[in-house]
Amino acid sequence: MFAVIDKSLILQSSAKTLQDAGIERPWRELRHLVADECCCRYEDVMFFDVQISDQQLNNIRNKVNRRANHEPLSKILGKVNFWKHVFCTTKDTLDPRPEGELFVETVLEYYKDQNQPITFLDLGTGTGCLLLSCLSEYCNAIGVGVDICEKALLVARQNATNLGIAKRVSFYKEVWNNNIHGVFDVILCNPPYIKNTEKLPKEVLWDPAIALFGGDDGLRAYQEIFPMLRKNIHENSKILIEIGVGQQNDVCKIATTEHFQLTKTVYDLQNIPRVLVFRLSTVV
Repeated sequence: MFAVIDKSLILQSSAKTLQDAGIERPWRELRHLVADECCCRYEDVMFFDVQISDQQLNNIRNKVNRRANHEPLSKILGKVNFWKHVFCTTKDTLDPRPEGELFVETVLEYYKDQNQPITFLDLGTGTGCLLLSCLSEYCNAIGVGVDICEKALLVARQNATNLGIAKRVSFYKEVWNNNIHGVFDVILCNPPYIKNTEKLPKEVLWDPAIALFGGDDGLRAYQEIFPMLRKNIHENSKILIEIGVGQQNDVCKIATTEHFQLTKTVYDLQNIPRVLVFRLSTVV
């Protein structure tokens, strides 16, 4: 059976469920849920009557209840927009976030010739969004992505296939760059850097804890990564690494101890240092 969505009843009731749960912009999120379930455009839900089956209606209500439980919209839809693409995401991967696009913007600033055969290494690749977005900008580039989670690597491989660049990228299950050989022009890394005791919004906690928390001081990943980098870089390699609020000085101290020097600080839209760029120090 099919029924025409009655915006004054069905949608209004669902939107109220989201609103009562404290979800910002409940109507916007509801329309995304309806559009996804009905395989139609977001605009169709806004401006036209959309036919849905009884089963689809039940599915929408289930998704509304999940969202009311503060499961992120991206996890429910299984996808998120990042850079110029749509990436699959699951409970096993950290959701791509807008500040991650700073990586791609910074690489484009350094390497203006997009025909360059750049080599990339992405540590803790997750969905692969950083690596794959960079590869999509450089037609002759190749890359390697590593992650400790095999299920995350399955998502990254699927995203590479969806973007049509699977032949230019390899993925491996490793702890950072263990057993990764060769040198790379660019190393990307968005490590877990949140303190174990920090309180997070409910939506964030749907991401895997291993991708969020970096020990009591939030610095554990940096202490592990920097001593391991030298075998995979040359004198002009660039290491781009994301940091948390207030971590710049501590991360720079760790890097300096391992003979790396800071060459650039990239700020996010809140003017917070977010991505640090390092290279091998000229004084070793």
